[in-house]
Order: sequence, then structure tokens, then C-alpha cells
Amino acid sequence: MKVFFSDLDGTLLTSKKTISPATKAAIDTFVNAGNIFVISTGRALSSALALRDHYGLNYPGSFLSAYNGSILYDNSKETVIYKTGIPSELVPDIIALADKYNLHIQSYRDRYIVTREFNDHVDYYMNKTKMSVIISQDFFAEIDPVPPKLLAIDIHNPERLYPLRDEVRKKYGSQLNVIFSEPTFCEFISSDAGKGKALLALCNILGVSRENTLAAGDEENDIPMLEAAGTGIAMKNALDEVKASADIVTENDNDHDGLVPLLLGNL
Repeated sequence: MKVFFSDLDGTLLTSKKTISPATKAAIDTFVNAGNIFVISTGRALSSALALRDHYGLNYPGSFLSAYNGSILYDNSKETVIYKTGIPSELVPDIIALADKYNLHIQSYRDRYIVTREFNDHVDYYMNKTKMSVIISQDFFAEIDPVPPKLLAIDIHNPERLYPLRDEVRKKYGSQLNVIFSEPTFCEFISSDAGKGKALLALCNILGVSRENTLAAGDEENDIPMLEAAGTGIAMKNALDEVKASADIVTENDNDHDGLVPLLLGNL
């Protein structure tokens, strides 16, 4: 039995946010051969579950890793089996640092985005994830008490996110992971989270050796997962640093069924 951990955006999904018939058929074949499929995404749990259901990815015995590994979800039992988050005492300072650099920052509660004002960054994120938003100046009262992640966004000048990333890493590098899930999204998660740690945690739960895992991705937040897996797969469209961390780079990109030969070759 093998376990396949797949990123969504830029990997399983095409640039039009669909799954091609050939890629869907390859996943079906992989699962029907007795293997396990895991969605591994930076998206919120509610957003990932909606995509899972929309694209028919709720296979028996499958799992979902959301918020960059802050939550592991058992699809068959419909329950969270692992959860971690940012220590609550760090949240006010991260918000203050985002304000220092005049950057939009948000968190979550259940199926909602939580932020203090509506702007084009929120609008972009809502359109991308199909999530609803709570706008409140009482930010800390609205978010999850131990938030699975904080997210800073700059859709116009993403390089403005770098000073915030660097300062948070300098202050809290032992307690937080700071990663980009796409060029405009700077994500803050617990040091106990991350796609790689979620992969290892699920292997431990299932009693599966990491050598029997495959993981595919395209962005910086996928690197720990590719490095943790028995076989790390970078998409042809992946960042160069992601390709450097992988065992295999697909011959085709996410718009041309790059995963299909690898899935069918690991039955």
C-alpha cells in the first residue's frame, strides 16, 4: 500500500482550478488498487472540503491535510484527527508587525475568514477560496483561540511581504514556520505544523513507512512534504527551489496531466 499526498493549486488543479479527466481517472485507479489518497493544502479546512466534494475526491479511507498541515482530517470518519496552531500569546505581536509594514493580515474561525477591514486583498482571497468573511475590529475575539494559521497578503507588491517574513522568523523562528504558499501569500503556522510534519504524523497514525509515500507540489510550502516523502515529486511548473528538493520532476505541467504517469506507475 502506498500513500499519495497531493497539493491542490498548481499541482492537482489546473490553472483554471479544475481537474482534468485523465488526472481524475489516474487517482481513481491509484485508489482502487488499494492505495490511499491525501489532499495536502494550505487552504482552510472548509475550502479544502468543498473542493474535495466538488471534484469527487472523497474516497473511502482518504484523508485531508489543511492549513499547511495544522489540521489532519479523516474523510471517512468526518473528524479532525490532529490539530495544532499558533500559540495565542504570539498572535498580537504578529498582527502588530503586519501593521508596522502596512500589510493586510487575516485568520480564520470555522468556515470564515476573519479580518479587520474589507479590501482588495480580502476580495481576491474570497474569490479564490469561495469563503465568507467576518469583518471586525475585535479581531482577537473573533478568531480561533489557537489559530491554525495567520496569512498576510499583498496582491500588488508581494515583495513588501519579505520584511515581515524576515522579522517574524528572526523573533519566533523556534516557534513558528513562515512560508509562502504562492508569491502573494505569506503564511504563519506553528512549528509543529507544516505539510512535511503532517505527512509523518499520518504515517505514524496509519502505521505506514514514509518510504511508501509519494508527495507532489509546486510551491515553497510544499518543500518539507517533498523532503519527508519516500518519493518527492515537483511539477514541471514548480519553483526552481521546489524542483531542487524533489526526487522527480514531472515531464508535463499541471495543465497537461503531469501527475498521471507517476500515479499509474506506482500501483
